[in-house]
Amino acid sequence: MRVTTVALAAPIASSKRRMTPTLGASSSTTHIFSSEKSITFSIGCVHRVINIRHYTQREERRQKVMRTSTDLQAFITEHNLAATILHLAEETATVPDAARALGVLPEQIIKSLVFLVKEKPVLAIANGTHRVDARRLAARFGVGRKRVKLASAEQALAITGYPVGAMPPFGHKTPLPTLIDPPVMALPLLYGGGGDRHAMLRLTPAELLAATGAELLALT
Repeated sequence: MRVTTVALAAPIASSKRRMTPTLGASSSTTHIFSSEKSITFSIGCVHRVINIRHYTQREERRQKVMRTSTDLQAFITEHNLAATILHLAEETATVPDAARALGVLPEQIIKSLVFLVKEKPVLAIANGTHRVDARRLAARFGVGRKRVKLASAEQALAITGYPVGAMPPFGHKTPLPTLIDPPVMALPLLYGGGGDRHAMLRLTPAELLAATGAELLALT
C-alpha cells in the first residue's frame, strides 16, 4: 500500500525509499517531507510529525539543566570524598557496557534509580544485575504499590541534573533520600554512574554509605 504524506508547510525537500515487503505484509513506501517548521514522515500506515522548533527548544532546556562529570568532580572535591571518576573511551550507559569497559564483574556496577513515591523522589541503589522491587519501597513508605513509580528519563534529569545511563549515586541537583540494597555493601569495590556516558565513579561501599547518608533496606 502506498501512502502519501503532506507536510504542514510546503516541502523544500523530499526523499522516497522503497521498503522490502515481509512475508504476509504488503509493500509500503516511506515518504519524508521537511520544511523550516516540521519534518513529516510516513511508513506504511504510520505517520509522525516532528515540530522542529519544539524539539530544538526541548533539547536546549535539557542541555541547560544537564550536569556532567565536571559537576560531580566538584562535589567530590568539596566534600573531600575519596571517590575517583574514571574517564573511558567507550560509552557506559548500560551495566554490561560498563563492566566490559572496566574489566570488572557486572555485580560491581551499581545502578542509581529515581523512584517517585507519592510523587516525591527517592533514590534506590542496587547491584546492576539485581531488579529493584517497587513493593519493597511501597512497604517502606507505607503506601500502595501503585503510588510507587520509576521516574521517566526526563523526570530523573529534572530532579537530579544527570541523564539516565550516567546517574551517579550522589551530587544531584536536589539531595534525595537514599536507600541502598544490602548486597551492595558486600563488595570490596563499586563502580557507579560518573556523570556522563563516558565516565564511571569508583568508590568503596563505606564511601558510598558515608556520602549518601543512606538507609540500608532490602530492595531486590
